[in-house]
Amino acid sequence: MSSLTKMEISWEFRIKNDCPFSVWARTLGKQGHYNPEGGRFTLTTGASHNFNINQGWAGRIWADTLCQPDGSQCKTGDWGTATTLGEWNLAAKTGDMDWYDISLVDGYNVGMRITLIPGTFDKQGQDRYNCGEPVCIEGMLAQCPGELAVKDDDKTIACMSACTKFKSEAS
Repeated sequence: MSSLTKMEISWEFRIKNDCPFSVWARTLGKQGHYNPEGGRFTLTTGASHNFNINQGWAGRIWADTLCQPDGSQCKTGDWGTATTLGEWNLAAKTGDMDWYDISLVDGYNVGMRITLIPGTFDKQGQDRYNCGEPVCIEGMLAQCPGELAVKDDDKTIACMSACTKFKSEAS
């Protein structure tokens, strides 16, 4: 007779700031899920921060920018302004597929890339897929149409989605 020990599975996240300014990284678990790292941490230019998220977590990670030194009064991000979102669902229910994406549904404020840590997500069998590495390019604020631009003085600091700007749903 043999027995199996249930092993807790976790995912390592490494958030790195490649912006030429500090960002305040935010985490928000979907309803019923916790907020990793207390929901917020600061990253200076070039800094990175590692943490683990347990299997079953679902939520979002994004960057607040142009904040006061204490992280308050951010001009982008900060619960509701145009924000680039990283979204994850890590097998929230038995049999669910893991997935992640970058969403611009509310607009965008920074470039973002989701890169897999080498050796942690390899294809296994015919029914398994290698996940890609989505990216929203840097410099995309320059492409923002004027009526969607969020400005700080004359500089575009974020770009709203048309749905957010015009208060309508996409069809």
